[in-house]
This record gives sequence, structure tokens and C-alpha cells, in this order.
Amino acid sequence: MAATKLEDVLNDTIRFYGEVGEWYPPRHVVLRDIHVICYSGYVDKFDGEIFLSEVNIELIGENVQLFYSACEEIQINVSDDHIEIVKYVPLHFHEKAHYFPFESKTVAFSSTGGYEIKDRFIFDPPKISKREAAAIVRRYKKVHKKIGSELAFGELDEEEYMKLEVYCHELLVSFFSGNKEAGILFENYLHGQYDGAVAESYADARNILEACRREKERFQ
Repeated sequence: MAATKLEDVLNDTIRFYGEVGEWYPPRHVVLRDIHVICYSGYVDKFDGEIFLSEVNIELIGENVQLFYSACEEIQINVSDDHIEIVKYVPLHFHEKAHYFPFESKTVAFSSTGGYEIKDRFIFDPPKISKREAAAIVRRYKKVHKKIGSELAFGELDEEEYMKLEVYCHELLVSFFSGNKEAGILFENYLHGQYDGAVAESYADARNILEACRREKERFQ
């Protein structure tokens, strides 16, 4: 950045602001009185928490851009010498969606003008009581039995049908809480037959589990 002309910094910042649509309000921050970072994103609110999605982050003058899709919810924290991007993941249990910090990317700037990008896995799996986990397993086994191997959705009552997207998340949380049977049911969710929103919900939950397994393997 030290070798970058002030005019170029201003031009790139103006360009960034000009490229962003009205639904993605742009912002910029200056770190160590040298580095300019611009970012934009769609603002989402959940339970009073503010998240950004469809996020575009650019280190002006460094040719570094970071992108987060519409399916990702993040928060951005800024200090005098670094910017931290925290990605959150939703898990549905207790009749609502809960958002948990999952991964963080920190861009830290030194006093000499350099910078370093670090990634960390920061997910702390949520826990529920053994009693709650056992109740979830019982409810899902009832649904699993009704559906059978051919996904006979007509056998389900309205509440059971509406919760098909949620059961996989509840089973995963139950598994995180120590219920091994929930883990087996999760691996064989709906006999492996699903589509649409149910498939997307299960894929998201499985991605969370696989990331946890990879992180565990790193320390074995």
C-alpha cells in the first residue's frame, strides 16, 4: 500500500462504491492510517443480531478480494490493525433457528505496512440435555417409520411434514450432545431420499458435521 498512489486509492474506492447496488450499502475502513478496506453486503437481521450476506470485501490497492455467497451469513469486526470476518451457520432446534460462529478469517496489518490473512475454525457445537436428545430421537423414529423406504409423505401429519427440514438439524444437535443413535439416524436421514428444501437443509447440516470431523482429524 505504501507504494500505491493516493489518487489510485481514491479512484478504486469510488469505483467500489459505484459498482454496488442499492440493496448492498458499501462501507470503507482505514487501518493503521494506511490500508483501505471496502465492503458491502445485504443486511439480514435475526433475533436482534445483524448479519451480512452476498458480501464483497476488497483490500484497496492490494488486488485482494473476498466473496461470500447469498447462502452465507457473516459479521465483520474492525479494530485499529485488523479486520475479522466471521461466518455463521444456522441450526434449527428448540423451535427456532440459532446462529453459531463457524469460521473466521482475519486480515491483520503490521506497523511496517504488510499484512497477513489467517483462517480459523471456531465452531463450538451446541448441546442440549440427554432427555431432550432422546425425545428428538423418539419423534424422528416415529416419522421415519411412517415414511418407510418409499417416502410415503401422505402418512405424516401436518406438523411432521412441516418439520422434515428441521429434523436433520435436531438429530445433529442431539448427536453433538452425545446421543449415538441420533448420529446413526442422521447418517441415514429419510432413507437418503429427499429433494428441494429438505435436501438443502440436510446438505447444510452434513457440511457442518464434515467440517467438525476434519477439524478433529487435524489434532489426532
